Amino acid sequence: TISFVSKVFGAISADANTIIEQSDIVLGVVSVTNPLIAVTGLDEETDEELRIRRAKSVENPAYSTVGGLFARVSDLAGVTDVVVEENDEDTNDATRDITAHTIWVVVEGGTTSDIVETIAKNRTAGIRTKGSVSGTFIEELTQTDGSAYQIQHIMNFDRPTYVDLHITV
Repeated sequence: TISFVSKVFGAISADANTIIEQSDIVLGVVSVTNPLIAVTGLDEETDEELRIRRAKSVENPAYSTVGGLFARVSDLAGVTDVVVEENDEDTNDATRDITAHTIWVVVEGGTTSDIVETIAKNRTAGIRTKGSVSGTFIEELTQTDGSAYQIQHIMNFDRPTYVDLHITV
């Protein structure tokens, strides 16, 4: 008697006495069967969940880009939605109310400390942050003589504003 698993992942099931063919030939084994109902496997995630996770993750290798920042904030525990806006121009963007050389991150879910650290580590130096939620990330640097010093990065971001939606059908 041996235990075996399906080569295919997911919710695979098998009724008793339905597995009768060997996929890999083993010397000395002349027949196989499953006298009991197989334990049905589980889908780790739905196709939709996979597509959402993939869409969020494709920018992960990027650095100092809006896409890279979006992907890293999206991957934080508890984060359910993210919007990242950027104004890389020398003038203010009155349409979106973003000053020059500023990023604006709006995050639903996640902890303030995780979001602040992620923004600090992934924004380009010299770029301001917009938002009513503020937090500090402390970066520790070691000089060549072994002495250390800290830099405080104050990062801002926003949480979404929820509004009631009324629909008449």
